Amino acid sequence: MENLDNCRERVCPLCNKLSVFKGILFLGNVFASGDIFPNSKISSIDEDGYAQGDCTMDMQQCQQCGLVYNMAFDKNKMLKVYTSGEYYQQKYFTDRLSKTLMQTKDKIKNYANVNDVFLEIAPGHGDLLVALAKESKRVYSVDPSPTSLVVKDIDNVIHIQSFFEIDVIREKIKEPINFIIFRHLLEHIEQPYYFLKDVVDFVSDEGKIYMEVPNATKIMESKIFYDFYHDHVSYFQRDTLVGVMYELGCKLIDEIYPYNGMWMGLFFEKTREVQMGKLQVQCFDGVDFSKDIALMNTYLSQAKSIVLWGGGIHSNSLLGFIAKENLKKIKKCVDINPDKQGRFLQKSCIQIVGLDDKELKNIDCILMSAPLHEENIFTNEVLLLYKKGVMPNLKSVILTAGGIKRLIFKG
Repeated sequence: MENLDNCRERVCPLCNKLSVFKGILFLGNVFASGDIFPNSKISSIDEDGYAQGDCTMDMQQCQQCGLVYNMAFDKNKMLKVYTSGEYYQQKYFTDRLSKTLMQTKDKIKNYANVNDVFLEIAPGHGDLLVALAKESKRVYSVDPSPTSLVVKDIDNVIHIQSFFEIDVIREKIKEPINFIIFRHLLEHIEQPYYFLKDVVDFVSDEGKIYMEVPNATKIMESKIFYDFYHDHVSYFQRDTLVGVMYELGCKLIDEIYPYNGMWMGLFFEKTREVQMGKLQVQCFDGVDFSKDIALMNTYLSQAKSIVLWGGGIHSNSLLGFIAKENLKKIKKCVDINPDKQGRFLQKSCIQIVGLDDKELKNIDCILMSAPLHEENIFTNEVLLLYKKGVMPNLKSVILTAGGIKRLIFKG
């Protein structure tokens, strides 16, 4: 793992200014997206390229606005992913996830009027959109994926199957939009400046914008190196986005930090009289993940039978940082989401299973792969099963959400 050119000058995709970029993290053989969960396994763990992808991450940081950007992003490969039948749209399948969603909905409604018209861009399965529709005059949704059509039967929801192209949307939506929402979207957009500009241009004067994005500051502080993905083109700090939105004519009015601060939700109001305070953007070129990655692999090398615990895109992402000899020891991946169980992590023999999988009795090491929920999962899943005697051979659990730490079990 090494950086490409450590210092480059180019126009920043976010602040739209000529800037120097410095290397943060470089990794080859990563997956185009972590949201692919194949229905069949690879034929053998000895195959070339086992558990490896065909994309590259070259994370570089703009020294003006602080944006962290994947210079090696492959748009063509991502377009293939989005049309794949094995692409997984995230769902709110637990009470904890649903509670976070409802808290976000309530916060949004605090800044909305009863007659406001909403637009959510890329709502996925439409969980938030449906919740808002119950208390709103009208809600528009824009998403290229046909799976978003699950909300088509709600009277005050109008779905547009399209990318957010402002000329197309102006033809489809003829009334003023008072509130625009996009979550888990901006980090996937190759040219975020022009997307944000179109959003600000489209929302009505004094209208509100809510965006939810990865919190780069928290990721760096916690050293969660596997929270970087090829398809997350951009990572943001608070003031990185505040500064750009200020220049586009919006002021920050509120902020929330769900999932233990790993994500941030920022509320903006469109106004031409923005009073801007001093911005503080942190440079990350001094952050070094190599010791944590090496320590993780040292712990794994001492194990015989490994299970990834947490599932989701983080498990697919984590594979890229695990040494080949350790990859072959990973037997299963535990995830309580029934939609994923029975599928596999990419290009591997690692099947996703539930808490009742019989092979858990043979494992001696758990590698946690759910940084957003690690404490909750460890307490309510791992420890409970261990105390019930389901994992009699367990010797260690490797925590990853706040640096690499190993907990020793007597077995």
